[in-house]
Amino acid sequence: MVLAAYFGLVLLSMIVLIGLSLRANQSLPPSDKLPMQWGFDGRPTWSVSRKIALIFTPSLYLMTALPIAFLLPLQWGPDVAAMLGALTFVAAGFVSAHIFHIWLIRRDGWHKKD
Repeated sequence: MVLAAYFGLVLLSMIVLIGLSLRANQSLPPSDKLPMQWGFDGRPTWSVSRKIALIFTPSLYLMTALPIAFLLPLQWGPDVAAMLGALTFVAAGFVSAHIFHIWLIRRDGWHKKD
């Protein structure tokens, strides 16, 4: 039951992250590269190909969530609800970070300012 809830959370989070990436890919202005990091002055410091930029956060989430799935059964006990709560917090953090990254790109970050 708990493992099913965990995998449901992972699946739901991946659907949201991939959906955000697909929507961003369609709605962002055409560009071969998208920024991944910005300096204190608000200018992008480095960029990667569009596909890598939009798949980075979902991939990182999957690489984080799947190993935890194999460790979760080892930790079953009275703290299962707390573990699911913590994993919900982690998933929400990844979704929030992805939304923020896309917002920064939309905010005029897809081309370097001189």
